[in-house]
Amino acid sequence: MSAVLIVKALVANYDKWRISFEENAAFRRESGVGDTEIYCSPEDVNTLLVLHYFDSTDEAHAFASNPALADAMHAHGVVGTPRMNVATLS
Repeated sequence: MSAVLIVKALVANYDKWRISFEENAAFRRESGVGDTEIYCSPEDVNTLLVLHYFDSTDEAHAFASNPALADAMHAHGVVGTPRMNVATLS
């Protein structure tokens, strides 16, 4: 069953974060991410909602719990601990 990983995060600087995010596209593809959508809060561009789409909930959970993802997020400007949830697509 298809799934989406919903990530709500705060970044220190959206422009710098976006460059790093784009540079890590291969890591996301290799981890099973099919598509990604990024939304910014209209009140604060540094408050993000990121949707990563997967073929299965197992892939989404594996990506969310990958220590390399946590390391990359913090190295590239994510502030604090992002909220992540997996949902199935119907």
